Amino acid sequence: DMSTAARPPAAPLCSRKQSMSPSLDSLPEPSLVFSRLDLATATSLAAVSKSWRAGCHEPLCEPRWQFFLQSRWGVEATDRPREALAWLETAVRKEMACSYRRGFETMFSGGAFSLSVHVDHALLAESELFESELFWEAPARKLLLWLPLHERRRLASFVCHDSHPRASLDRVLRAFPQAGSPSPLAALRGLLLQFPFLPIDAGSGADRVIGLFSMHWLRDNPSAWASVGLDGGFSPPRAAGN
Repeated sequence: DMSTAARPPAAPLCSRKQSMSPSLDSLPEPSLVFSRLDLATATSLAAVSKSWRAGCHEPLCEPRWQFFLQSRWGVEATDRPREALAWLETAVRKEMACSYRRGFETMFSGGAFSLSVHVDHALLAESELFESELFWEAPARKLLLWLPLHERRRLASFVCHDSHPRASLDRVLRAFPQAGSPSPLAALRGLLLQFPFLPIDAGSGADRVIGLFSMHWLRDNPSAWASVGLDGGFSPPRAAGN
């Protein structure tokens, strides 16, 4: 058969697969799509693509690294945000695995990276605390949103510790609003999903959590007071400073 004889030989299967599969290094420039990626995807691509690994150091990518710093750790870096984030995710988390107090001290000890947090000066004046005492609160609130459960339990125990002023615990709990909860029990269940404190971990600090949680629920749900036997004239007390 002449038509069969004239047909060119087929390319090897492996060659066809290679031609159909795009190279990782042919992906778009990191600065073009980086703003749409989460941290896990961005770091995974940088681990397997030389062009992405180099592109992640471009100045155009710095705003995204700052976003990761703020959304995961509640801080900003004055420079080198990518390196600062890598340091937090490795060295500082290693310190926190042993002691959250030591981990937060390491963050703001004036080491290789200069980190800053947004301090609400209205809260500062209200509680009459020194500004330095507020530095751990913003990172703690952010870490409680994404750390694994066993690490959040340890962090909640640190937050509840008697060594912290009552106002510090009050500010952390404000990050978990309870408005719209039909009952204190429903609100407590929701809180435990985000702030998993346990009396066995928190000790006497658990009593402060329950007291502040109750005041927050009353403040956020005045229309539900009748369900717990309170009338409209009740006014929940303010949190004490210590």
